[in-house]
Amino acid sequence: SKQSLIVMLHSKRRAVPKRRPAAPSVPPVSVEVRNVAGQTLHVELDPRSTVRALKQRLAEQWPKAPPICQRLLLGGAEALPDSQELGGLAASTEPGTAEVKESGGNSQWPGYGGNPHEEAPQLLRFLMVVSLEDAQQALSAASGKLRAEALEAMSLVAPKGSRGACAAVSRLLQDEVPEVRLAAVASLVRLSPEGDERAKAAVLHQLKEDAESSVRLAALKLLMSTLPAGCRRTIDAIAQRLTDQDTFVVQQVEKALTSLSLRPDTSAPAAADATAAFLGYRKADVRLAALHTITAMGESVALRVLDRLGPVLEDKDKRVRQQAQVALIRLLPDPHDRALASARARLLHSSTLSARVGAMKELAREAAMGDEKTIMAACSAARERSKGLQIEVLKSLPSLVAPGHELAVSCLLQSLEDAPEEVRLVALKVLPQLALSQDAKVLQVLRSLQGHSQLGAEASRALRLLHDPAGTMVSAGEAPSAHNLSGHDHKAKPNAYPTYDSLDMAVQEEKQASAVRRVQSESYLHSGMKADFRRPGGIATLARNPLLSAALDIVALEEKAAAWRSR
Repeated sequence: SKQSLIVMLHSKRRAVPKRRPAAPSVPPVSVEVRNVAGQTLHVELDPRSTVRALKQRLAEQWPKAPPICQRLLLGGAEALPDSQELGGLAASTEPGTAEVKESGGNSQWPGYGGNPHEEAPQLLRFLMVVSLEDAQQALSAASGKLRAEALEAMSLVAPKGSRGACAAVSRLLQDEVPEVRLAAVASLVRLSPEGDERAKAAVLHQLKEDAESSVRLAALKLLMSTLPAGCRRTIDAIAQRLTDQDTFVVQQVEKALTSLSLRPDTSAPAAADATAAFLGYRKADVRLAALHTITAMGESVALRVLDRLGPVLEDKDKRVRQQAQVALIRLLPDPHDRALASARARLLHSSTLSARVGAMKELAREAAMGDEKTIMAACSAARERSKGLQIEVLKSLPSLVAPGHELAVSCLLQSLEDAPEEVRLVALKVLPQLALSQDAKVLQVLRSLQGHSQLGAEASRALRLLHDPAGTMVSAGEAPSAHNLSGHDHKAKPNAYPTYDSLDMAVQEEKQASAVRRVQSESYLHSGMKADFRRPGGIATLARNPLLSAALDIVALEEKAAAWRSR
């Protein structure tokens, strides 16, 4: 058993791999490059490195010399090909006179000239010339990668504002390769003069129309980096991408709009307005993205977007409603202000009548007198064809506005024109509380309703309460005397005979009631001068008809004269 255990242990031992002999170390190639400006750069590279690798190292140190525009000269006028290995150049004992051969990466030497023990050769010295010729030719290359590189090189080397370079770059804006389109837009922006509308239009087109999300994102970054203060057209185009199908693009647009709202210039209000415009978009995801952006903007945009939050606070999508509440908390830290804003939203946008009526009652109870936002919301609700809501709004107006408020009075007058009779009656009851006694338009409307079979009595009452300045002014609680009724001391306008329409309605009502009482009472004929015109306690049963009133007045006066004659 001991022997078997030893066998098992030996069998479980792993085989130790044999070490391969280490490759002989190869010393690096020393290179010195001088440009036409006289600047010199020293680098050391692996001998297997190509001329292309050397160009990339040079571009890192000299950014204005992209690899595709570099021409490296070694002892002659011909530029070295990119595939040439530096070790093959260094293998010659006389680099200045040796022929340049392309090794293609198949060199048979581990060191210089095939001998690993050979001494390091002399320093390779190159002259670098920067030219646009190769980049221009590469714009029509078959490789999309090469075309994109050429576009980037053009933006670095070509003179800014060059019409030829801009034209060459513009031809690739519709390239089939997304990377090429992206490079073309970036190059056009760099090459175009400051504020060039053609370059801006190209970027906006890529942002709106390009099928690749990467190109749209790149266009967005370009716009943000070159956006002038308060450019509404560009900001609107950026906000339009809240409708993008790519979620990541939408997130970047939200960040861009938020950053614009923090600028100290006119970009902030423009960004707020552009974002709020999408709160009414038909797709819930877009409304949600707009709410996320407004929430991130914070209190700085509260005044510009609060009025547009109403519909989304009562949105049919639960996610939108929840985010709208979050935005409202961010925009209005005060709980009372938030409650009023929510009530106004329910009043205008709730889907149920009971919720809207309840919101109106809450506003009438909680809103301060003269709160313009609440007044505007109430008047807007009064225009809707909902009798119950209209009545509640009109009843609530006196608790919201002071007498003479133009919008409230206009709302009442409009209700008198086209609303149901129940609503018009309420408007007639409220109108004397809000209208001014000298408001000619109100008086004209009330006079026109006096002959109405259902509204005439209330219109006459309203006229009496407003003290129509065209008639006799009678103070509340003061009974008109017989002397005044007879017309002897009546203050009328010069050269104007007082007609029924020009008399104060309170006087007419008193004359009506007194005449009826005298006709019905037999003792009136024997009362003589003791008769008076006391204010009756109730006149609601009398119709406010001008012809009837005049007839009753005539009967009363004739009977009074007959009584005097009999005495």
